[in-house]
Amino acid sequence: MHIIQYRLVIVVLICGFLLLINGCGKNPVTFVSDDMDSTEEAAGADDNTATDVGIQEASGGILADEQADSSTEQIPVYVCGAVNNPGVYYLPVGSLKQDALLMAGGFTEDACLEYVNLAETISEGEQIYFPTLSEIESMSPIYTMTGDSAEDDRVHINVATKEQLMTLPGIGESKADAIISYRNEHGPFASPEDLLNVSGIKDGVYQRIKDYIVVD
Repeated sequence: MHIIQYRLVIVVLICGFLLLINGCGKNPVTFVSDDMDSTEEAAGADDNTATDVGIQEASGGILADEQADSSTEQIPVYVCGAVNNPGVYYLPVGSLKQDALLMAGGFTEDACLEYVNLAETISEGEQIYFPTLSEIESMSPIYTMTGDSAEDDRVHINVATKEQLMTLPGIGESKADAIISYRNEHGPFASPEDLLNVSGIKDGVYQRIKDYIVVD
């Protein structure tokens, strides 16, 4: 009788051990793994969302910059005269006449290069006219007839203003400034030929203006 009970106990222990082994052999973290997968998927979705937001923000920044560039005010100017490509051009506010000249393809060969002040700022709707040398030479007559006498309208180079000097053929703003600077430094011109001592006044320019100037 004791032997049978002992054997039954042995069998129960063996069955319990086998059940324990089978239980350990199963995957006890199946549901935990599913939860982890769900967590990883959620994390991945958050990363994608963050990436999308970052792309949208970057794109928004580029668009903002483009809009800022496109919002720069452009104003029209009409460039004509002795330029290679006359026409209406749009330039940013604050541009110089030099910029307008470049847009129009630069000077032609017969242009008077110094008549227009290229450092001046353009204005909206402005017509910028670049004359030729021949046009400058044929500007307003030097003598005005009044009855039987002639009024001398020649330019007095010792007292003339910059604007008056610029009415002379071939004398633009820079040459007019040079004439005034020379006479301020060296005193009045003693003769018209003294203009040849001024920087930028060559014989060709002097020959064009010598009949239109006086010193006393």
